[in-house]
Amino acid sequence: MTKNRFTTVFVFLNLLGILMFWMLVSFIEDDTIPNSRFAYKDGNKNVEQIIDSLIEAGKKLRYMYQDEALEVLDKGKVLSLESGLTDKLIECNIIQSTVYIVQRNLDTASIYIDSAIYIADSVNEDVLLADAYRLKAMILRKSDFMQTALEYLRKSIEKLDNRDSMILLKIYDEKGIIFSDLSLFDSATYYMIKAIDMEKALHLVKETNSTLINLANVFNSLKDYTKAKYLLNECLNNLSENSDDYYYRVKLVYMSLGRAYYWEGKYDSAFYYFRASESICKKTNNYVGLLNAYSNTGALYHDLGDNDSALFFYNKAKKIGKEHSINMSGVYNNISLVNLENKNYKSSLANLDTAISIASKTGKMEDLSQFFLNKCGVYKDMGDYKNAFIYLYKHKELSDSLYDIQKSKLISDLEMKYEKEKDRYHILSLKNENLQQNIELDRRTNQRNIIFGGGSGIIIISIMLFAFYRQRVKKDKIIAAQRIEKLEREKKLLAAKSIVEGQEEERKRIARELHDGLGVLLSTAKMQFKTIEDKSPENSELIKKASALLEKASTDVRRISHNMMPGILTKLGLDEALEDIFENVNDTPGINAVLNIENEGDKRLLENTEIMIYRIVQEMVNNMLKYAGASKVTLDVIYDDDIVSIRFADNGSGFNVEEKMKNKSIGLTSIQSRVNFLGGKININSKEGRGTTFFINIPV
Repeated sequence: MTKNRFTTVFVFLNLLGILMFWMLVSFIEDDTIPNSRFAYKDGNKNVEQIIDSLIEAGKKLRYMYQDEALEVLDKGKVLSLESGLTDKLIECNIIQSTVYIVQRNLDTASIYIDSAIYIADSVNEDVLLADAYRLKAMILRKSDFMQTALEYLRKSIEKLDNRDSMILLKIYDEKGIIFSDLSLFDSATYYMIKAIDMEKALHLVKETNSTLINLANVFNSLKDYTKAKYLLNECLNNLSENSDDYYYRVKLVYMSLGRAYYWEGKYDSAFYYFRASESICKKTNNYVGLLNAYSNTGALYHDLGDNDSALFFYNKAKKIGKEHSINMSGVYNNISLVNLENKNYKSSLANLDTAISIASKTGKMEDLSQFFLNKCGVYKDMGDYKNAFIYLYKHKELSDSLYDIQKSKLISDLEMKYEKEKDRYHILSLKNENLQQNIELDRRTNQRNIIFGGGSGIIIISIMLFAFYRQRVKKDKIIAAQRIEKLEREKKLLAAKSIVEGQEEERKRIARELHDGLGVLLSTAKMQFKTIEDKSPENSELIKKASALLEKASTDVRRISHNMMPGILTKLGLDEALEDIFENVNDTPGINAVLNIENEGDKRLLENTEIMIYRIVQEMVNNMLKYAGASKVTLDVIYDDDIVSIRFADNGSGFNVEEKMKNKSIGLTSIQSRVNFLGGKININSKEGRGTTFFINIPV
């Protein structure tokens, strides 16, 4: 009752505040509002269209520019009140709530969504009410009230009544996240796959990417890191830099990839993705993400035994948490564990006390149980067995309580499965009932049907035979055409393969002849000139110039021969050849070139595959040197069991990818054709003035 009264008062104050703001605005001109990006009136648009444009602007700004998003949504609410468009007022409140969710300001987000629920319920806007219930469930889930969150999702589905597929798939996604947080991964996977099927059917790329990340986190929890990385890379390939949530999603992907590699024990890759996530969070002022990036990096160093570096990153996370009021009980716990290893018991206990205090306030019972156990461990290490026993007892008492909760979770999951089976049984019962009715009806009509069926059956069979014959002829023609088309494709592929292989063979032959033929002749000529110089001192100056020219020619022949087919590639393999390229780039003044090769081994790839990958990297490096004006370039090569992943990035001038591909740039076309030749995939992220990144996956 108290909560409802509070909500009513808030809604009244909220509406009153908006009305006062509107009255103030009415006394001034629109262009006097500071930082205003949108005018209130537009001769070409009606008020509803203007409000819609403000709502769309709020949606686009919410991931990176939250203050501006809130500003334009407030303007939308003023116009909605002025025009009596209650549905638009509800939408503005819903989007404002999502802005605060992105900021992790859940208390304020809850206030705005409660306002939206109150208004939508009052005016019977069921679809908007369903969406507001869904967001309320998200806020409750983020606050660890899982059962209440599920109840709101149930209410959302009831109000929706299958009238909006977009909201329904978001409900399924949210259900999946809740079941994942409850460690009910079977149910989580069921709902997330259901959401992905709907998203792909509706061609909703942005929503698909969001659910792919959530499903990857489920597989991370199940320790199926291969599937998790596959889904995250699929999401990365789908992302468009023009999308308003591009950096937000990339940050989530990098963080999840970092955790997958971290839990696999592949610390170099984990470190790379954690730092990449950190960089994006700094760029977008995402302080929650930045805290997580610092905390994960600290955990990585802790696992490696570098406690000083671990404390450095944990303290950076703690600083961010204090400055922006973010829950960081886990950070304090991690600092405590490092101090325990360093035998700094006083600091270890102080940090654990802070962690326990935060977990108690936020209701994180599982965390609290673990912190009690950790505090028991500190006292045990100190030899204070009395206090150790006290906290061990607290841990056991809370663990028993959590066990009961886990049982109820399991029962909830079984109940959900039972409901699914009950639905199926109900459908089958209805079918059986209909079948019984149909049998009775069939009995009455069979006699009549037999009379008419005999005569018409002959006609129908004749028509069916004719239709079958026509269909068979048509099908044979289609199959023949498909076979011809397949043969033509195979012939083109074979021709292209033969051309590429022929080019490489010709390169080898020319390189060999240059090195073994012309190179030897030049060296012999040089020796002859040396002999002549000894016998004709009077022509010494002229002979020295000629010898210098021969030396330059010999060097050029070796360089051309190396470029056409590096000996290091054929003798030592791809890794050594790539290192050779990057050593040469590092020799270029003003360029810092970094090469990272992960999981390199003695096993060589097929010769053609190594040559093609070498040519791809060579082309990317040449383009960077000619056009990019970069000061830093990085190449990451990761060997997995059946794929080679390549990431090439520079901080150069960048370019418009669509325009370059449309104009059929020779360099990009060459790279694309070689990737296609190897049956791989390529994704290019570049923007003018922001550098270029190539993501390439080659099956091996």
